[in-house]
Amino acid sequence: MCAAAAYEGLLLLSALAERAGSVDLGRMIPAAESLSYAGPRGEVEIEMHHRHLAQRVYLAQADDLQFDVVARL
Repeated sequence: MCAAAAYEGLLLLSALAERAGSVDLGRMIPAAESLSYAGPRGEVEIEMHHRHLAQRVYLAQADDLQFDVVARL
C-alpha cells in the first residue's frame, strides 16, 4: 500500500508542477485550486477549502493476493 500512496503523491506533484509551470511552492499552491487528475483508483480532486484530496474509497475482501471490491464508498 505504501508504493501506491507514493505513486499517487508523485501524480499529484506532477499535475501541480505542470499547471503551475514550476516546482516553486508559492506558484503550486494557487495552482491547486480545482485541480484534478486521473489516479490509479480513479479521478482525484483537490478540495482547497481544507486542502484534502477527494477520491473514491474501496472496501475489499482479500483472499491471499486477490481482492474483491465489495463496496465503493
